Amino acid sequence: MQMTEGEIRRVSENLEKKEDRYREGDQVQRQLCYRQGMGGHRMKILEEILQEIDGMGYPSREIGRDLEGGRVTDRYTAAAYGFQEAKDRIVEIIRSHSNDGWIPCSGRMPENEKEVEITYTWKHPDGRDLYGTARAFYTDGTMTTEDSGYNWEDTGSWKYCGEIDAPYIQEGWWECVAFGENFSAVDQKVIAWRHCAEPYHPVQKFLGEDYKQQIMEKFLKVE
Repeated sequence: MQMTEGEIRRVSENLEKKEDRYREGDQVQRQLCYRQGMGGHRMKILEEILQEIDGMGYPSREIGRDLEGGRVTDRYTAAAYGFQEAKDRIVEIIRSHSNDGWIPCSGRMPENEKEVEITYTWKHPDGRDLYGTARAFYTDGTMTTEDSGYNWEDTGSWKYCGEIDAPYIQEGWWECVAFGENFSAVDQKVIAWRHCAEPYHPVQKFLGEDYKQQIMEKFLKVE
């Protein structure tokens, strides 16, 4: 029995819909496997952290040495000191597993000219690796000086873009300057970066009636 043109079209459309459902199901399955894998990885890290915390030794040679030097005998002061020491140790353990927000340069780089905090390294004359931090920004070599938010000098050796009559900023790290106009290339190897922390905002300790009224008006204001 020969199928009509309309029947062939309906069969073809049904097959396409089934293929779409299979593709969507396959994509959902891959995402589920990825999330389960990431969840398993996070659980493994959490278990390692808990094991290290559970294995914290006490007493140790470091615990309480400042108490002896300060001749602290009050039990409440001693308990508070011990609690703070234990808390500091736990924070150290957690940060050792989280890298404290640091992103290795081998993983990815920040966007062009975004100010970040960097870790750089250099060799001591005796062969030891030394590390330091600074504020800096990165350029990937694809941005021209016309598109930059900085003023660039000594660009004679840089690759030139004839279309917009401007040189490309060479790839590299550049140290940020907060209270000046001149900045320079980072001449040490940068191995990691992280987003800059938010600045400190002091808390208003005393709120007078006028201040409270201003806050209320600000939040109750109808735009």
